[in-house]
Amino acid sequence: MLTSAGSQRKLASLMGVSHQKIGRWLREGVPATIDPTTGYVIHQAGAKRIPDDALPAIDYALSIHRKILVDQARSDHIPYSSEVPLYAYRGILSKGENKGKKGDRVFVDNTEYISKSNRMLWLRQMYLSGKFVKANVRSTVDFVIYTKRFVQAQRKAGYIFGTLNQQIKDSMDLFEYKHAPNAFNETTEIRKIRPIYTMHEDFHSIRGTRQSNIDSIIAVNAIEARLSAKHSPAALSGGFADKYLLQTQPVATERLYDVPIRSSKLRAPKRSAANTKSKLTRK
Repeated sequence: MLTSAGSQRKLASLMGVSHQKIGRWLREGVPATIDPTTGYVIHQAGAKRIPDDALPAIDYALSIHRKILVDQARSDHIPYSSEVPLYAYRGILSKGENKGKKGDRVFVDNTEYISKSNRMLWLRQMYLSGKFVKANVRSTVDFVIYTKRFVQAQRKAGYIFGTLNQQIKDSMDLFEYKHAPNAFNETTEIRKIRPIYTMHEDFHSIRGTRQSNIDSIIAVNAIEARLSAKHSPAALSGGFADKYLLQTQPVATERLYDVPIRSSKLRAPKRSAANTKSKLTRK
């Protein structure tokens, strides 16, 4: 539900409870996060159990979430999962001749509370839909820790030399020069927090011409391995795997959206033959 609401405050407003309660419910069964250096509590412990009297409000919010999810999927001509109902949307192009139009990149926000099993299941279903060509995942990390691990690996392999601190600074500066040039105008504390994406994983058939369950397992496991190795050690609390980015085939013709969905758990947008024909004719 958080993927469509956009924030804990908005979800709390919909359900008629405080955003603090939403935060505790989202972290159900999770112990408090404590800074090992200072001993301060960074995040309070989650609820031991979501109370039964909250279930009607949750069911109501979930029904609205599902409707919004389906409407957006049909509008953007993308598949969605009934088992793991994550709200996804096409991004709007910001430059070029198609500026202001929907592009071929699909985003899912606020996924940091999705369990590993559910995000793997959802990614597998998106893979099997045949609509997407690649996917990657973002985490919000402590950039100093993230860069330090990268530099240490490069030093161990003999690729870079010099003092560790200078290499960390040089690597951070190089990354921000390429990806976040405005970072040089920010304070040191702000520069420490950065969103980092995994390398994209191609959603093509690995063993043949048709995507299979085995192919989907291989692809999703590769994404999870990168998350675990690269992001997990440096991810901020509540920042691990907090956004998904998938790419469809280039938006060229309406016929693109007639690709059949092969998984019974996926739902394809319903479109009448008359509407399809009229839109193609107008082109």
